[in-house]
Amino acid sequence: MERVARWGLAALVLAWVAAPAWPEIVDDVYISAAYAHEWVSSGRLRWTTGEVVEGYSNFLMVAAMAVMVLLDLDVGLWSQVLAMACGMGVLALLSALLPRGAGGTVGLLAVAAWAPLAWWSAQGMETSLYALLLSLAWVAALRGGAAAGWAVPMAALASTTRPEGAAHLLAVLLLGLRAGGSPWALPAPTVAGLLGLLGYHVLRVQHFGELWPTSALVKVAGVPWSGHGLAQLGGDLVAVAGPALAVAATRSGPRDRRAWLALAPLALQALVLVRASGDWMTWGRLTMPGALASLASLAVVLSPARGTPGRLALGTAGALAGLLLVPAGYGRFNLDLRLPPTGSRVRAAYTQGLYTPVADDVVFAAWHLAEGASLMAVDAGILGNLHDVRFIDMRGLTHRPAAEAIAQGQGDAWFFDQVSQAQPGPDWLRVARWDAPGAPELPEGLLTRHALVGSLAYPSGGGTWWYSQTPARADAALAATRLRALSLRFPSQPHLAREAAVALAAAGRLEEGTEIARAAARRWPQQALLAAAPESLFFVGGSAPRTWQEGRGFGLFWNAELWSRPLTAPERAQAVVHLDQDAAGTAPARARLSLLGACEVTAELDVAGPTTVALADLGCADEEGPGELRVAFLNDEAVNGADRNLYVWVDTPTTVEDR
Repeated sequence: MERVARWGLAALVLAWVAAPAWPEIVDDVYISAAYAHEWVSSGRLRWTTGEVVEGYSNFLMVAAMAVMVLLDLDVGLWSQVLAMACGMGVLALLSALLPRGAGGTVGLLAVAAWAPLAWWSAQGMETSLYALLLSLAWVAALRGGAAAGWAVPMAALASTTRPEGAAHLLAVLLLGLRAGGSPWALPAPTVAGLLGLLGYHVLRVQHFGELWPTSALVKVAGVPWSGHGLAQLGGDLVAVAGPALAVAATRSGPRDRRAWLALAPLALQALVLVRASGDWMTWGRLTMPGALASLASLAVVLSPARGTPGRLALGTAGALAGLLLVPAGYGRFNLDLRLPPTGSRVRAAYTQGLYTPVADDVVFAAWHLAEGASLMAVDAGILGNLHDVRFIDMRGLTHRPAAEAIAQGQGDAWFFDQVSQAQPGPDWLRVARWDAPGAPELPEGLLTRHALVGSLAYPSGGGTWWYSQTPARADAALAATRLRALSLRFPSQPHLAREAAVALAAAGRLEEGTEIARAAARRWPQQALLAAAPESLFFVGGSAPRTWQEGRGFGLFWNAELWSRPLTAPERAQAVVHLDQDAAGTAPARARLSLLGACEVTAELDVAGPTTVALADLGCADEEGPGELRVAFLNDEAVNGADRNLYVWVDTPTTVEDR
């Protein structure tokens, strides 16, 4: 009963610490989601373009997502629920293995509060599922006896969850053969696991026509050795030192000569990280599963320690060090967990919905790409879910030719050929730079047929840049169709619900858009953008992610711009623009208002406090035909490190019934 009670406490700690990360779902989840939807809808595992390519490295997670699709569940949300359940499953295993008493409880809570476990339990990827399967496999192998027969089946499942699981499968199989003698005396679960895995790979190769998946070509063969992997491994080991110390304080010493084997899971995962020359997702994604499996293995092969005040103090020090060393380990990657997660923050995290980092990019694509257009880009996640866009993954995960070129060291040449020489070539090209301002440098002469037509800036300093063979034209009707379909597929994304409502309003379907926005506002009370409906449906686009502050409107940082839906002549005659600025700065904010379409008028004004401007005063209210309003923030001045924002919203007497 004690172990069940402390597991419940540890599960609550995990959910509490993971709360700040819950809304920020990793975009790669939507690669697996796209495969799951295609599998269910077409009966074949393929990419959204119809290309039969193994662009995922987590078959078991894709299969779980396919079940979610069949049950008509929201894949984005329920993949997070599954990941969190697996994280809690690891804690349940450790609770059963660690000794009773205060020492074992402190060790368990140290693992529950460990930032990498919390992060990946909230992200909806396969990481915590893989950690649970690895831990079960190694614990079964090291315990021996009747439990040993389940080591291979668990490791076999792990190998279908992450490719490097095959190394763990080989290790536990050799360990079992060494302990059990003849390979012909394998227990039935082991035989079933091996035969099942063999059948899976036979079907996999038969279906895709390739032995090596694209992920292996891109992430192993196509990656040169470098010191970055070793540097990242050092950070990971620093971050795991605290929980490891807390768990080690519950053990007294080796029970047999297999004690060194407890380090094997972490060592194997460390080799993967080093060979991959690091992992761009960081947060211990590759080493965390091995670390947890090693901690569980230590609890098996080392003897339980007699509880003493000294050991309890050592375990408590480890638990505290686990919280303090995470920033030291991951500080070079500028990551934090935004601790402490207070009660209000936890409630907000679990009620405000999810958000993918490239949601603004998928909105840009939905508005500007023509039906049937081809888009070459990295980050195939939610962008790849646009049903009528042919997504060409320049990273190669979902595009076999790119993967083969990268594996041969010809990735740049292939990219150059596709953009500059291949006919007809991609219609659109999107490049990204997340860590610094300014577009990435492209080879001279690369953009012979593509011109820069748009960009999206991000507060972090990076952004994305969009190049096209033809001028960009916003299509409200097509955007409404695409975004509505995406919001229905991923209803846990409040951002998509709002953007679908905006596009519907711009397409003249204001009543439908308002209904979607208001329904979303009821579902996500923490989302101010949705609570502002229908007023927030006025602006349909912007050069940066849009944020809404209740009572003030949209916040624009320096050089950002908003543009409106098409305005009728009566709207232009009666609409009023409300402007305001932050207190930061000694000079007034400078705003530019432009009316485009039926007439061309531009005005600049200083905003020192709440300001109102009637569009009729700009001088084109009598012109017929639709027009568009653009509002830009032209200057910026930080005071004591506080950046200034310009706030804007538009009051128009147009109602839903009027349209």
